[in-house]
Amino acid sequence: MSSTTTYQSDASLPSPSWKIEGDYFEGCNCDVICPCIFLADPDEGFCYVIPAWHIKKGNFGYIGLDDLNVVAFFHAPGNMLTGPKWKVAMYID
Repeated sequence: MSSTTTYQSDASLPSPSWKIEGDYFEGCNCDVICPCIFLADPDEGFCYVIPAWHIKKGNFGYIGLDDLNVVAFFHAPGNMLTGPKWKVAMYID
């Protein structure tokens, strides 16, 4: 037996409320602090950055997000705001 469910987006519906509390870690290839957070050019002309989050307490609507971990890997071949498109990979456990 199989079934198919179709979902339609309705922009007039309110978005679920969400909140997260936890820890944030970041490391990149720049000299001191990632200039990308200040919308500046990366030190070496490109940026490899790995941000990670541990959500101690959180929710998305009625969905609990407590104790989730998220890590991402970004490669920006120039300025993150104005440069070429980035590549990103994300892992959620």
